[in-house]
Amino acid sequence: MGRCGDHVEFLRHPVWRPRSSLCCSMFCFALLVLANVSIAQLNHIEMAANLLSKGQIGQAEVEARQALGKPSTRALALAMLGTIRLQEGKYGESIGFLKRALAVNPQLFGAQTNLGNAYLLQGQPDLARRSFQQALSIEPGNLNARFGWAQAEASLHNYRQSLEVADPIVPQLSESDEGILLLATDYGELGRMEELKSLVVNWRMSTPSDESSLEFANILIKYRAVLEAKEVLEGEETRIAAHPSSTLGLKLGEAYLSLRVFDRAEQNFQRALDLDPACGPCGRNLAAIAERQGNTEKALAYLVKAKQQAPEDPETLFEFGKVCLQRNLLDDALPALAKAVSLKPDHDPYVYVLASANVAKGNLPKASSLLKGLQQRHPQDAVLNYALGAVYYLTLVLRMTRLARRIGLSRSFETWSRAIRSMRPRT
Repeated sequence: MGRCGDHVEFLRHPVWRPRSSLCCSMFCFALLVLANVSIAQLNHIEMAANLLSKGQIGQAEVEARQALGKPSTRALALAMLGTIRLQEGKYGESIGFLKRALAVNPQLFGAQTNLGNAYLLQGQPDLARRSFQQALSIEPGNLNARFGWAQAEASLHNYRQSLEVADPIVPQLSESDEGILLLATDYGELGRMEELKSLVVNWRMSTPSDESSLEFANILIKYRAVLEAKEVLEGEETRIAAHPSSTLGLKLGEAYLSLRVFDRAEQNFQRALDLDPACGPCGRNLAAIAERQGNTEKALAYLVKAKQQAPEDPETLFEFGKVCLQRNLLDDALPALAKAVSLKPDHDPYVYVLASANVAKGNLPKASSLLKGLQQRHPQDAVLNYALGAVYYLTLVLRMTRLARRIGLSRSFETWSRAIRSMRPRT
């Protein structure tokens, strides 16, 4: 990929990938637009593009900055710096460089497209949509800009509009993993299940990444295409076995867990934990499966190890405390749950379970205080109101019991009888 023409060739691929080292190809194509710029002046830009495609970001920036001083290459240099920042994940800086490039030369449609991508990755789909539309006004046939526009519409939950925008390039999108992911989301949201399921055929013919395969499976799971999801997961499980990874094993296990295929989920979580003993989510998920199977002792064993690995992780502390509460290990449950709440005080489930643990321990004032705080946030919640009423009732019973003990009413039924007789009105 040493020549600019080689980068241009990449534009025939239907989908631009934001994290790909080849994103600089947009700007190489833009070089051809500026026919009035001499080849000698383009050397620094071309070198920067080549270096960026090889992952040599620092050297690419040096070359791009050398082109900043010449008016004829300033716009391209700024655009290249914007691409470099996009590659680094510095979206704000990327947007700044790209906007400056377009201020110098509004016809750089590659810069306009990458500006849309930067906005999209920064979570600003409205601005992204505008940039992609402007790019298409400059270059109507640009696949990357049209794909980006369709992505922006999907991000805004405009799934029907997303499909309408993507319609001219559906054949190309169906040949790439990112294109299939977009179509799958649109079809799923619109309830077009047959079209969603048919994408599995296209998926088999593509060469998706492991991450994309798991994402596609999760989309299928979300829209209840269960058989198709299992097919994708089984294929991915075979591929992952050739290059085991704790991260991928965890994601695969989570997908199987969503499908309630507990044996496969457990196998993958265990493999992931073996590869990375510090994997807290692996231990928590294994504990969840054991708990679902009614084996709280096994669940607790996983959570003890997870808590040792991550003593400050609120989710691990909560799950540990919850299982301890189920096993009536209140002295272990209360400190863990209290710490989880201190780390995430606004997470209602944590507060509710801590209140339950305090009830079990007999600390009713503390339980009442916790439940009152929740009730203030959710005054119409029937479960909370019932729980708080139950605590009030228990508090009243406890007070009456203490009073009975203090005045000795439990000593003799006769004492009760005399007291009642003495209260009768005389005839």
